[in-house]
Amino acid sequence: MRSSFVAASILLLSAATAQAADLFIPMEPAPAPVYVDDSYDWSGVYFGVQAGGQAVNFESEYGQPGSGALAGIHAGAQTQSGNWVYGVEGDVEYSSFNTIVECGNAYCQTKIDLQGSLRGRVGYAIDSLLLYGTAGLAVARLETNWLDNDNQAVSNVDSAIRYGWTVGAGAEVALAENVLGRLEYRYTDLGARDQEYAFGEVTEDMHVTTHALRAGVSFKF
Repeated sequence: MRSSFVAASILLLSAATAQAADLFIPMEPAPAPVYVDDSYDWSGVYFGVQAGGQAVNFESEYGQPGSGALAGIHAGAQTQSGNWVYGVEGDVEYSSFNTIVECGNAYCQTKIDLQGSLRGRVGYAIDSLLLYGTAGLAVARLETNWLDNDNQAVSNVDSAIRYGWTVGAGAEVALAENVLGRLEYRYTDLGARDQEYAFGEVTEDMHVTTHALRAGVSFKF
């Protein structure tokens, strides 16, 4: 009798254990974490506007060094590989540089009213910040005019397209997904050539250089 009771108890305990085992739901392994690269992508085509000022230096008896404001447009394209960003950019600008000095019985005016460049760019991106260097071709129109005593133009003496090179550095920051702000410094060398002034006066091999600081906004696509 006692042995029968023990056997029955063992059977009941085994059945309860088996039922509990059937109710156990094994835990699934946790999914591997997914890492999303949310760093800023600098690749794309862009265009924008810029403004600033420049100091102009040249060797001439009648043209004096001075400074003027700048305003213009720029456009470019670039691609990113890792942290490095490579691209090309061009710009066209209006310049207010204008100096007037006495020459004989009249006045001689020297001005740069239009300039531009075509440059390569190489930068290093730190998320939404881009530090870059730039260099390439520069061009500008330099005019000398003969003015009367009321500073009215009597004649255009010499209008020369100057070609040279430019080099500089700057920083850009992503203000929004497709809006970029920039600050840039460039040095430009427009070469040396003879420049004629009023009354047949000529400055031989007049060398023209500029230092410019620009701020701008670009829109990237």
